[in-house]
Amino acid sequence: GENISRKNGHYDELTVTYWAWKNSRAAVKGIAHYRRCLLPTEAEREALLAGDIDVLLPLPFLCCPDISMQYGRYNTPQAVSAMLDSLECFYGSDEREQAERVLQGDIIYNYNMLIARAEAFDAYCSWMFPVLERVELLCAADIQSTRHSRICGHLGELLLTIFMLTYGRNLNIVHGKKKWFP
Repeated sequence: GENISRKNGHYDELTVTYWAWKNSRAAVKGIAHYRRCLLPTEAEREALLAGDIDVLLPLPFLCCPDISMQYGRYNTPQAVSAMLDSLECFYGSDEREQAERVLQGDIIYNYNMLIARAEAFDAYCSWMFPVLERVELLCAADIQSTRHSRICGHLGELLLTIFMLTYGRNLNIVHGKKKWFP
């Protein structure tokens, strides 16, 4: 199917998210990792299938003092700037301002992990992947470095947070249990 597997080193688990977005026709879509997954209860699974839950996310991670500082410990300011510029390019200055407000907050949805009804999953992917493609172009030199090669995967965590905190008011979001694998 349609995929970005060749970009796995830059997108990490988002390559699977992309594949599910473009190829799966399931009513509910989700992503787990080789090291972690969400463990929906039977009631949560039934509610997702019935449309009573739109999105199941892991509990948010608390950042100190804010998301920008937490993210900045591991990545370049140019990457965040490119992401904000790309959000503005595609969705306007209001979207950029909202993203900046979210980045000043103290919670983030780490791990690029979610289970969602197809409509919510596809809306999120349709919103996120054009931004990441543009970031790839703007940050090509950083992406080629070993330390920052995973920029798109890391930015995906910020974008998941921005999307859910911005558009989540219209979605029924539930926080589920996460399991780590050794």
